[in-house]
Amino acid sequence: MNSALSTQHSALRGLYVITDRGLSRGRTHQEVVAAALAGGAHIIQLRDKDASRDELVRTGRELARMCRDAGALFIVNDDPEIAAEVGADGVHVGPTDMPPERARAIVGPAAVVGWSVKASLDTASEAERLGVSYIAVGSIYPTTTKAGASSVGPETIGRIRAAVSLPIAAIGGINAGNVGPVADAGADMVCVISAAVGAENIALACSELVRIMEERWERASAHMGEAGG
Repeated sequence: MNSALSTQHSALRGLYVITDRGLSRGRTHQEVVAAALAGGAHIIQLRDKDASRDELVRTGRELARMCRDAGALFIVNDDPEIAAEVGADGVHVGPTDMPPERARAIVGPAAVVGWSVKASLDTASEAERLGVSYIAVGSIYPTTTKAGASSVGPETIGRIRAAVSLPIAAIGGINAGNVGPVADAGADMVCVISAAVGAENIALACSELVRIMEERWERASAHMGEAGG
């Protein structure tokens, strides 16, 4: 693994909040992100299918600055050219978007490139060969955010975790009530949309998710230490 990818891997952990203007109760992307960062989100993704390119660039520049000031990573959904233009840390692409190797050529070798693999071991293995920074697995639970998404369960994370070394971002229907098994299964990042963006108190919702995730990870680390000792 080259040094750029090694640095990416060490940063790709924690609560990953994806914006959604339709779920944000009338709050702007900036308001949502400020609250999510205050609640401990470590990664923010700008996702807005309805905004114009100019609007995405303006918003992206502001969010990039906010994340940089907070020591968080900022990712742009779908569009590596916008990601590069606004100074984002990287881009996330899906199976119907630009191929990850082409996205990598645009954002550069040091940037983060995430790729959705759903629940496919073959695609996850391909991602590793292509130099993808992390893979998104899901939908873990039933969700209304992504039309037509089928749920695969937390056990899928463990199956893919055993096959690849890339950081795994779990996504789909995750909230404070069910995030524990997701962390236990080996997810490095937990992606949420409605559980954060749609919450009445975004900062509080994020801090509760972070608390549960970190408790589970600390417990797993302690168990590994005992087993190794």
